[in-house]
Amino acid sequence: GGEVAVAALAVVGVVLGLAVVPALTSQKSITSSPILTKITKTVNSTLGSQAKSESAQARLNKWGVAYGDAELSPILGQGLGYTYSYFEPGPNQYVVTDLTENLGLDLWLRTGLLGLALFLVALVVSIANGLTAWRLHPDRMVAVLALGLVAAVIGLFAKGMVESIFENYRLATVLGLTLGMLRSAVTSGGGNLLKMRTYNRAEHDLEVV
Repeated sequence: GGEVAVAALAVVGVVLGLAVVPALTSQKSITSSPILTKITKTVNSTLGSQAKSESAQARLNKWGVAYGDAELSPILGQGLGYTYSYFEPGPNQYVVTDLTENLGLDLWLRTGLLGLALFLVALVVSIANGLTAWRLHPDRMVAVLALGLVAAVIGLFAKGMVESIFENYRLATVLGLTLGMLRSAVTSGGGNLLKMRTYNRAEHDLEVV
């Protein structure tokens, strides 16, 4: 915790230094600093541009159509090769696509609630086992690795809620490798909560003796 706080303060210090020093040397207000002005313009153009608004509306249009199509076959889904058309605000035309830009909706649309449920069960079990390995794994290096892998899986899943990662072979490969490494970290410590607790209890008894 202390190391994280020191690192955060160092970053804050650098940012304040870049903002305050130019203002002091030029005898101007801090708000008129060229660095802050540049950052403000960059943030505004990145988050508030027309292209971003049209991209967000395109995703909403996709989700609306995909949700309606998923309801037509909610249990087993429409299949892996299913495509649909939606309105694209940029060129103002209807586009045929097989992407939904949402991991949960994509699974529901193609594999139904059955496939979505199986995926969620596997994901929750993997995360729970990873957290267990972080807390109880006998090797602390592997425990820290398990925590990092859990964070990576959660981050990729969050990214998948606004972007189709299964169709991106780089992200899909990273997700698969991350889950595989996480499973290896869990099995190296016993494989489940009971075995890890038993191992730690036995190790503690040996230290006491």
